[in-house]
Amino acid sequence: GKGSRRQKGDQTPSAPSAPTGQMLDLDLPIDEFREQILRHVRENRVTHIQGETGCGKSTRLPQFILEDANSRGEDIRMVVTQPRRMAAVTLAKRVAAVMGEELGQTVGYRISGDSIDGRLCFVTTGYLLQRLVNNPEDFGRYTHVILDEVHERGVDADLLSMLIKLLMHCCPEVKLIVMSATLQADLFAKYFAPLSPNNRPPDVLKVGARVFPVEQIFLDDIYNQFDFSASRDQRSLDNSLDMFAGRGKGKGKAKKGSNDGGFQRVEPSISDGLMEVTASLVQQLAQPGCTVIVFLPGIADITTLFETLAPLDDSRDIGGRFGAVTKRLDCPRLRVFALHSMIPRNEQEEVFNPVPKDQCHIVLASNIAESSLTLPDVCGVVDLALRRTV
Repeated sequence: GKGSRRQKGDQTPSAPSAPTGQMLDLDLPIDEFREQILRHVRENRVTHIQGETGCGKSTRLPQFILEDANSRGEDIRMVVTQPRRMAAVTLAKRVAAVMGEELGQTVGYRISGDSIDGRLCFVTTGYLLQRLVNNPEDFGRYTHVILDEVHERGVDADLLSMLIKLLMHCCPEVKLIVMSATLQADLFAKYFAPLSPNNRPPDVLKVGARVFPVEQIFLDDIYNQFDFSASRDQRSLDNSLDMFAGRGKGKGKAKKGSNDGGFQRVEPSISDGLMEVTASLVQQLAQPGCTVIVFLPGIADITTLFETLAPLDDSRDIGGRFGAVTKRLDCPRLRVFALHSMIPRNEQEEVFNPVPKDQCHIVLASNIAESSLTLPDVCGVVDLALRRTV
């Protein structure tokens, strides 16, 4: 959660992601539910789908609907929302490649400042919200509206859900599909229940679990196993929690640098030492032909770790921030990438290419990579469990 210092290594082997359409024959968990999903969409105004990340919801479902419509000679126009611009663009490219088409033939995307039209259009949540607020009559142009990743709640997402619920009363022919990777699918099923007969929401379709087994390793477990002593940051946090717990009993005393509530403020941060530990952990997880993802809270932390890992990147002739980080002899060739909304898109797209057999990709990412993005051959994930919110 927010402010936590837990670190996780997930051994998650993953199939390669090839924008050239090499995944056309790859079976995904959602594939076995194809006919059940299509039947439900045809018979109901609202369909709720729950499936874990990686089951194929974002890429397969729009294709199912499009292929079914083509076989029936139906002319459809579909819009799929994504919480982030990169997800909208990469999904559009991926679906077009799997269909063996160029962007713009059938599949397109629309984000702020960039668009390629198509009958199947991937958009950001904010884009569709602004469009429908300014031109609510445009809602009737769509035959299918897919709200993807609804578990990533936000102001735009909640406002869009409210607006679509209102517009559905005016456009009874529009089909709504709501997709989630968590149990929040039940919450949305109840919210959109008034659009169903007798206000009774249809059952949530559960369409598959993880494609691969995942092993979770927490930093706390490593501390306990090797009997590490608590760090200064940990002791500071523990003391602050003790002071907070004693506020009501008159035990907490305000100090210089404290707030008026009587307890010291501890801001979540990533120390240089933790950066070095992360750099070492990345090398332990690195395997030839694989990708290791490191989740960080923001661009400043991504930049810091990027500089830390710079001496280990065989493709760059630049110095590193921490000379103490040395490359292990058995570590494969490394290539370091950064994924963040502030980084130009063309500088990030290479990360989606297949990983060379003698190289390991290290991807430093914000929560932009948590959903709807398929990175090739993932063998490990390091999550610093910190998140910046406004």
